[in-house]
Parts: sequence; structure tokens; C-alpha cells
Amino acid sequence: MNTNKQTILERFAEKPEPSPRVWERYSREQVALEMQARFYRQGLSREEADRLRSYPYAGTTLSYPFSNQGVTELCGPAAIAYDLMLTDPAAYLSALVALYEEGECSIGDLRLHPREELKGSSREGISGIDWMFLGAMREGRNVLFGVDGKAGPLALFSPPKDMLYWLRSIYPHERFVQRLSFVGWGSERAHRRAIIEALRKPT
Repeated sequence: MNTNKQTILERFAEKPEPSPRVWERYSREQVALEMQARFYRQGLSREEADRLRSYPYAGTTLSYPFSNQGVTELCGPAAIAYDLMLTDPAAYLSALVALYEEGECSIGDLRLHPREELKGSSREGISGIDWMFLGAMREGRNVLFGVDGKAGPLALFSPPKDMLYWLRSIYPHERFVQRLSFVGWGSERAHRRAIIEALRKPT
């Protein structure tokens, strides 16, 4: 993708507020400021940082320069999103823009098409961009459970096979082999390291 990160952010911020909103809990300004904070937080003015913090949990994008699942079980999607941010930040931003404006997006062979219940919700402790992206990833793999602001651990937890699915879908021309099994939850840093070092090994 030739479009750089700054161009994507500027074009998104310049567009008018959608009416009605696809994601009813999140304004364009909030989403734009969150994306700006995630990639260029030192470029935010004091006024912009104050506006960002005025939105519930949007300030977490200033505290965490990577996808953050808060206290939920969305660490699996967060690890994959973190890898995408490092590997192809423009693709990550473009997916967020499409998800916000159109309610769906594609990254590689991965298609995210969240239900209305998810698009009408927010989650305590999680920024808008993280709830939209991580929630849509998780919901796309669920069979029995929907994802909304009150979804419990069973709806949000991701087994290793789902993380392998996401990696293979996002990077269809790469090879991955699963070297992880479910043995419980580890730290956020260890989980991300395991995804990158253990899953992302060619066969």
C-alpha cells in the first residue's frame, strides 16, 4: 500500500461526521484522535490531548502505543493487531477507517463484518478503535456467542487455533505453524512474544 500513515489520518479527520453513525458510541473526532495518539502521540497538541481524554477510555491510546484489551480476554486479537501494526501500519489504519465508516473491512483474506449489537456498544476500559477492531475480530470467529459491551469471558477468549487462523488470513502468502497449546493465560507481553516468536515460524 503506497498511502502512508499520515495521509490516511489526515484524510479521515477531514471528512464530516457520518449521519447516522455506523458505530453509534464513537464520533469521528474521537476515532481520529485515538489513531493519531497511537502513531503520532508526540505530535498531539495539548488541546488535542485534552479533547482525547474527554472521551471515555480514549486516553488509553496515549498510555499504550499498541492495541490494548483492558481487563477483558481479548488478548488474542490484541496480539494479532499488534503484529499487524508493526508489519503493515497503513493496512491497520485503513482497516480501522473502513470499519468505522462502512461497518466492515478486509485485511488480506480476513473479512470483518460485525453485527449491529457490537456496532451499537462500547466496552469499559477499552478505547474506541480497540473495541471496534478487537471485538470484530473475536466476533467473526464465534459460533455460539455474540460480542457486545457485556460479553463475558467465553465470548471473548481466543484459543491458539483462532490466532493461527487470523495470521494465515491476514498474511495469506506466508506460512505459519502452531507451536502453542492452551495452558492458561500468561502476561500481555509474554502473550505477544509467543505469537510473534512461536506462531510466526515457517514450516
